[in-house]
Amino acid sequence: MIKELNRIIFDSSCYACNRTLSIQERHICYYCLAQIEETGFHHFPQNNELYFRFAGKFPLEGASSLYFYDKAGRFQKIIQALKYKESPQIGSYLGMNYAESLLESSFLDGIREIVPVPLHWTKRARRGYNQAEQIAKGISKISGIPYSIRSLIRKRRTQTQAKKKGDARWRNVSGAFVVKRDLPDSVLLVDDVVTTGSTLEACAKALINASPNIKIKIASLGMARRS
Repeated sequence: MIKELNRIIFDSSCYACNRTLSIQERHICYYCLAQIEETGFHHFPQNNELYFRFAGKFPLEGASSLYFYDKAGRFQKIIQALKYKESPQIGSYLGMNYAESLLESSFLDGIREIVPVPLHWTKRARRGYNQAEQIAKGISKISGIPYSIRSLIRKRRTQTQAKKKGDARWRNVSGAFVVKRDLPDSVLLVDDVVTTGSTLEACAKALINASPNIKIKIASLGMARRS
């Protein structure tokens, strides 16, 4: 309880292990970050597991996730804190870290705008922020590529995807997104964690319906391994 209170007041404990952070550390200790397995997908954006999950479903220029997402792992605790414990700062921090990795490759070349997967306005109001937007904000800060929360909106409220499987996930989000303004010719679609990819697929198809020649890349903080 003392550690949780200390985190709320000073944000001085690691969100993954609760260890007190050093002066140089922010939100997550260096040890925990080192223990989370990175994918390296940004170095081969059209030849990785995430890209192949979307291949053939819509035109895709490339796909990357920063980390593998394992249940009951350190990264799961971090994502749960980001989404459910009023900790938007984790998203922007990891987004900045992600951008530094992406800039080591050509993954961001040609991207004109970063588009976070939107929340319905009722969920955003209840949570107070959109975690994907926080990630996009962090990537934007380091890369210099502008992000927009007005390009793509969620026009209807959907149920949480966490307890749904297979086709139920797609039915839940199909047709839920709409483009509200003109788009640039190349965008980076950003989300927190990819499981089946149904939400990102629905977002991408909405972008393509509005702008058939648009080039899309996908970036997420995590990708759940196939069981």
